[in-house]
Amino acid sequence: MSQASIREAAKRPMVTLEELQISKAQDESLQRLQKESEILQKTYAHYFDMTIINNEIDETIRHLEESMDLVCTTTQWVPVSWVY
Repeated sequence: MSQASIREAAKRPMVTLEELQISKAQDESLQRLQKESEILQKTYAHYFDMTIINNEIDETIRHLEESMDLVCTTTQWVPVSWVY
C-alpha cells in the first residue's frame, strides 16, 4: 500500500450504525415538522399577509426589513373596539 492510498483512506469518514439511526430519526423529525407546518399553513394562512422562508440568512433579513418598512408605511386598520 502506498502512502497516498493510506492518506486517502484516513480521509474517508466511517459511517456507523448509530449515525445512520440518528440520520433516520432526523429525517423522520423533519418530515413530521413539514407535515405540522403544512397543517398550520392551511389552517391559519388567511391571517397572514406574507410568508418569509428562512433558507438564506441574508435574504431572510432583507425580506424581513422590506416587510417591516411596508408595515410602517402602509395604512393599517384595527377594529374600533381595540382603539377605545
